[in-house]
Amino acid sequence: MAIYRFNTNSGKVGSAIKHYNYINGKDKYGYKEKEIAYSYDFIPPNIDSYNFWKCADNNEPVNGRTYREFKLTLPHEFSLEENIQLVNEFIEKELGKDYYYSIVIHDKESSEKGINNIHAHLMFSQRKIDNIERTPEQFFRKYNRYNPHKGGAKKESSWNKKEKLMELRQSWEDVLNKHLEAKNLEKVSCKSLKEQRKEALEKGDFAKAEFCNREAVHINGYLLHKDLNKMELEELEQLNNYLLNKEILLKAKESLIEARKKEFIKESFIEINSQLETIVIPSKENYSFNEYEALEENINILEREKFSIEFSLKNESIELETIKVMNEPYYNLLIEKENLIENFEANNFKDSDLFLEKLSNLNNKLESIPNPKTLPEFENIKLQITNELNNRLERITLNQTLFKNQLKEIRKNINDSDFAKNKLEKEFNNNFKRIINAKFDIHSLERKITTYSKNLERENLTKMALNIYSKGTYYNLNNRYSKIKNEITRLEPVVIYKAGANEEENIKNSKRLAQLIKEKENVEKEMEEFNSKYNNKNSLIKISFIKENLEEKYRKALAKSIMERKILRLELETLQNKIFATSLTKEQANSLISKYQNNSQYKEMLINKNNIIIDSLKNLINSKKLEELTLNKMSKGKYFNVIKEYNSLATNYDSLTSQINSLKFYEIEKRVSMNKERKELKEKLENLSNEYKIIKEFSSKPEFIEVYKSIKENIQNSLNMISKKNKVLQTDLYKNRSKENIASSLAYELVSPSLSKITKEIDYSSISSENFEKSSGGGSENLFTKDYDPDEWKRKKNMFEKGFSL
Repeated sequence: MAIYRFNTNSGKVGSAIKHYNYINGKDKYGYKEKEIAYSYDFIPPNIDSYNFWKCADNNEPVNGRTYREFKLTLPHEFSLEENIQLVNEFIEKELGKDYYYSIVIHDKESSEKGINNIHAHLMFSQRKIDNIERTPEQFFRKYNRYNPHKGGAKKESSWNKKEKLMELRQSWEDVLNKHLEAKNLEKVSCKSLKEQRKEALEKGDFAKAEFCNREAVHINGYLLHKDLNKMELEELEQLNNYLLNKEILLKAKESLIEARKKEFIKESFIEINSQLETIVIPSKENYSFNEYEALEENINILEREKFSIEFSLKNESIELETIKVMNEPYYNLLIEKENLIENFEANNFKDSDLFLEKLSNLNNKLESIPNPKTLPEFENIKLQITNELNNRLERITLNQTLFKNQLKEIRKNINDSDFAKNKLEKEFNNNFKRIINAKFDIHSLERKITTYSKNLERENLTKMALNIYSKGTYYNLNNRYSKIKNEITRLEPVVIYKAGANEEENIKNSKRLAQLIKEKENVEKEMEEFNSKYNNKNSLIKISFIKENLEEKYRKALAKSIMERKILRLELETLQNKIFATSLTKEQANSLISKYQNNSQYKEMLINKNNIIIDSLKNLINSKKLEELTLNKMSKGKYFNVIKEYNSLATNYDSLTSQINSLKFYEIEKRVSMNKERKELKEKLENLSNEYKIIKEFSSKPEFIEVYKSIKENIQNSLNMISKKNKVLQTDLYKNRSKENIASSLAYELVSPSLSKITKEIDYSSISSENFEKSSGGGSENLFTKDYDPDEWKRKKNMFEKGFSL
């Protein structure tokens, strides 16, 4: 989604040409040239843009300002042409032909994966064009109000006023929103987040209010590159706030986009209340089952939305939602406490003392924050949320009524003898798929909850904060120390008892052990230096600050995951009650499972194919072939053609020589003809050999290295791209294999009715990947198709374990 950012600054004398070079990637800023997507200059016709801004530096009065700049963040959802059109419309509106300017659009990768940082630098002179003919030098001189022809152009003082800045911010918002609205994208606002949140709450737009419930994301650029150890406490605070709020912004964006999707589904299905009676169902003589199915899917989407709202309308849920809107940290602690007690009651806590300690810590934190329920505005906000949810529920119910009426009308006109059978089969398949997805999502959330809970332990928070503050040095030292220690433990008995295969190996092991002991001593010295460097008052204060930020971040993530799991568990229970009323044949079960198997096999095939390409590219980068590719490019393809033609002619030459040697002594004419042909071949081979030598000499040319590096870089980029694709495929394969095992387990239960009563009592929320393996194994081997090999999954499982990592 688009973001609003409008920054302005002005440059003093001497800074104009530097800034012009910076935004255009010139001179010492050449490294930025790749970022430039578009540039345009509106300047006097008798001078180029570089010298125009140089004149500003050389002729502007000493205490004057040479330029003003607007920095505008552009929507990454727009194409370059659309962003150019957007910027030009704003320029036409605010500058027109009254001011000289340079506009440059930069497009570069951002820290957010898959989203580019595209923005515009609009640099202009505040001197207004007055149609008086002046040289560029005179244009920037002091204005002469008594005789304008003798002085420079007049500066508009309004550009420096706060009121003008507010107008410009609003103007950019208006132009940007006009273009966003045309593409059905979320609008932006120039108002502060606090003002936006207040307005959203007044309108009952709680998704927007939640999105605005954060600090703005901005920071002085130099802090992103400054050494942490050289930062003052205030600077470190700014950096941590930036990183934390940036993470919050990304999560807030995801939540708002998800909320808007739900609203779009809700609003796009039907026009409600007053328009309900005016909707006419299109009249057709015959309808297909697919049309019926599509309409029924809309009802199912609404049913899921209705389920979520009804859950939220329960008194406890409404109160929690109100607390979340009013004070999110308090809400996060409440949810964490609820999860802690739930785990203890489920006997997941073996150590009751540890449970009591954690519960006491949470209670102390809760007591240190004012309870939102005690505040006077609590009931009003609760009522607003309740009314909004009830309105949404009413609209969904109306929508469902209309869709059901449409279904009845369509059903009357469907000429399908197997309609009832098809309907039940489709409903069953949908529920089967939803159960698998719900179980998989619950399992994923369980892993997240476990990880977040471990991260929130005091010792782990301290370690993470120390590692962040030391830029990864803490973990690096610990990992190196553990690795060396483990290898010493393994090697010591081998050396002591001389357990090597022979004397030579024993000597080798002894040397390696001595080397490891020395490495261990060196790492221990580094650890002592590390402790002395970071175990001081200034560092400890900064580490403590990072620790608090991490704790807030993980509590928020934990609370979100717990609530998502709760809703999924309720949905899963409802779905299981529906589906366990049905029994399956083995053939039907195989059919359901085979869809997941086929998908896994397809992804596996793509991974293997990519691995072959990756190996080829790796060999290419590290081989002599790269030099040949360079020579071929420099010779415009002649290098490989020469080699190919030479090899072909050489084969013919050898063949001809062999034939000549086998001729009878009396075949004189034939011998003469063939010798002539061989001579011609020899001449061609010599010419090709000379041409080859000329091309080989390209390797000594200065540009050879540059072309070589360029080809190597392109191959490396291709290698990186395919490797990234493979990582995504491996994650997808792991997920699909997990779902395949869930499907096998579920299908087995449905095939074996005698087990249904037992399996219904299983708590699926606690199923792990190990449970999945057991479910797909003993007792159900006949359920699988011949192509399926459960052991293959077990062998490969560890390979994809990273797919679930956070």
